This record gives sequence, C-alpha cells and structure tokens, in this order.
Amino acid sequence: EAERIGGSMWAGVRPVVRSPFLSGIAGYVLLMAVMATLVYFTRMQMVADVAEGTDARAALLGSIDMWTQIAVLVLQLTLTGRSIRRFGLGVALAILPLATALGFLGLAIYGSFVLLVLLEAANRAVQRGITRPVREVLFTVVAREDKYKAKAFIDTFVYRAGDVVGAQAEGALGRIGLALGGLVSVVVPLALFWAALALWLGRAHARRVSQAWQRPIGGHGRGGVAHDEA
Repeated sequence: EAERIGGSMWAGVRPVVRSPFLSGIAGYVLLMAVMATLVYFTRMQMVADVAEGTDARAALLGSIDMWTQIAVLVLQLTLTGRSIRRFGLGVALAILPLATALGFLGLAIYGSFVLLVLLEAANRAVQRGITRPVREVLFTVVAREDKYKAKAFIDTFVYRAGDVVGAQAEGALGRIGLALGGLVSVVVPLALFWAALALWLGRAHARRVSQAWQRPIGGHGRGGVAHDEA
C-alpha cells in the first residue's frame, strides 16, 4: 500500500522553488496562461472594433466560437500522440508557443477573423491534444510527493497567476497605446523564450530518464526518479 502523503497545500511551493526542472514547468504554464489571456483580450478588442451594440457583438462572438470549435475538432483529429513519438517532448511542447507567435504575426499583418479563429483553434487544439498530455509525462520523472503537491500548485496557483499577469499586461499595453502590431512586438519574443523553455524541458526530462535507468537497482534505478539534477 502506498504511503500517505501528508503536509499542507503550501508544501508544493518548496519543491518548485528548489528544483530548476519544476521551476521550468511552472514557467511554461505561467507563459501559457499569459498567452491564452492575451488571445482572449485580442478577440474581444477585434469584436468591439467591428460590431456595435451588445446583440451584434454577442452574435459575432457566437459565430467565432462555433467556427473555433469546428477547427479545434479538425485539428485534434490530425494532431495525435504520434507527434510526441516522432519529435520528442521538447518539440511537442514548443508547438504551442510557435503556433501562438505565428498566429499573432498573421493577425498583425492581415487582421482577419479567419486568422483569429485559426489562432484560437490552434491554441485550444494543441493545448488539449499535445501540451496537456506532454505536461503529464514531465511529472513522471519527479518524486511522488513532488508529483502531486508541486503539480497541484502549478496547475492552480501558477496558472491563475498567469491569467492575472496576462490581464494586467494587456491593460498596461492598452494604456500606452500599443495596438495589435505593437502587441506582437511583445508577444513574439515572449513566445520564442517560451519555445526555448519547452526545448530545455524536453532535454531535462530525457536526462532524468537516462539517469534513473543508469542508477543501480538498490539506489532506485531501473525506473526510479531523479530529483534535482536538472
């Protein structure tokens, strides 16, 4: 029978601060939430610019949601776990940042609702079909206590903190007069850093797996977990 894990909810903070690997996962999730919030506010701004009145805006938002869900379904049918096996965890995690950067670049150049729908659809589909399962795999190489406590902290507090940071950033950029073109100058470098972090996480995960299998059986090898090597 597995030993019961004690401690408070704040026990998940300590391993995230202590471990570069868990800090990297937290940073990835934070950036993901920030970008999702910026996509949301970009949609609201574009709708407000072209539709007058509550009813017109509601109808346009409903239409965008409908086409976004259709696009999500199509993308999810084509984006499967084969992407992970073919390219590795790091590249799989980097797909979302790169798709976000390309989507914002397209919006800045063309400003069409078709691109907005594709941006939202790509973000939702990649998050659900690739990013979420890959993030779960990352936690398979950490200690059992960290897996549950640190993961809970990252998936709740860190993600919600990203929502707040994204909303505050959008408001600050709006106050200094940055339009969509100016927003891209902030989003793209941030997305490239996000992608680089994804690649680092993939390499760190592979290194931990290799170290766990090389460790002697008596020292928790052959399936054991690495703790603070990365």
